Amino acid sequence: MKKIITLFLVLCAWTLQAQSLQSQVLANGGMHGETPGGIGLCWTLGGQIETTTLSNASTTLTQGFIQPEYCATLITDISTADYDISIYPNPTKDYLQIQLEPGKQLIAKLINPIGQQLWESKINGSLQVSTSQLEEQVYFLQFYTPDHQLVGTYKILKH
Repeated sequence: MKKIITLFLVLCAWTLQAQSLQSQVLANGGMHGETPGGIGLCWTLGGQIETTTLSNASTTLTQGFIQPEYCATLITDISTADYDISIYPNPTKDYLQIQLEPGKQLIAKLINPIGQQLWESKINGSLQVSTSQLEEQVYFLQFYTPDHQLVGTYKILKH
């Protein structure tokens, strides 16, 4: 009886196959760059990807994982003493009201957390911007003079 059980276990172990993961390097470096009003830095952690592929005559399935990419943005604090800027409501839901003191003109740019510019507009006095289509996250509102000198960067929270 012991021989039959042993033979059965050996045959079962011989016919079963376990998954195996193959190691590959997907990326071995990072990147950096300057954005208006700050410095952006992106990198990968390890850059290691582990995958396994299963296939038959009609289907191929590849599964695996990779450590995600992390990005950080440095915001420089610049004095806005020459400009009286009001931004409300913040946090915002449907709209954002921007008001400047009379006689001042600025260019406003809305930047998402990964540094992409979503819109740009000239402001003389006041401007109301719809935020209803934006995702709920943090945005950065940058103000420039007409000759493209950075005046300030403000953090805007969208609910």
